[in-house]
Amino acid sequence: MNVDFKPLEARPTSYRNVILKSKSEAIFIRAVELYGWTNWEYEPERFRIYDWVPDFWITASFYNPKRAKQIVMSALIEYKPAPVTATYRTELEKRFTSIVSRMLPYTVIPCLVIGNAFDCSIPRTVESFDGDEWEPQTPAMLNYLDVAKNFRFDLQHER
Repeated sequence: MNVDFKPLEARPTSYRNVILKSKSEAIFIRAVELYGWTNWEYEPERFRIYDWVPDFWITASFYNPKRAKQIVMSALIEYKPAPVTATYRTELEKRFTSIVSRMLPYTVIPCLVIGNAFDCSIPRTVESFDGDEWEPQTPAMLNYLDVAKNFRFDLQHER
């Protein structure tokens, strides 16, 4: 018996009165909020490169004990629920490099986040792109994916 398997279609999901392209994206940004980073924008047009725009722009402020001061962080996030190909990664590097060059002298950290709330066999990773190479980061925010997946996205919630 020959069975054709089709990937699941992304189902648009509303979160915080924003329509995201998939429930996976909604779960991811919910996990980010649970981590404590609540200032985000979905598909920020100011960072558009031709027909592509990053999934999220997140800004956060937090205390850095090593520097003994408050730090402000701005990150562009491309989120994927599954690993990406080398070709996709190369294209993403080009896009992020173009965005960062436009942003100077401001600092924005381009990140590729891979994590799936429903399939724990897929490694959860956060990698930042420094212009030369991808650097793995500690994916602490992705620890909240398991909690975030239980959120009732079909109900209206206040931000």
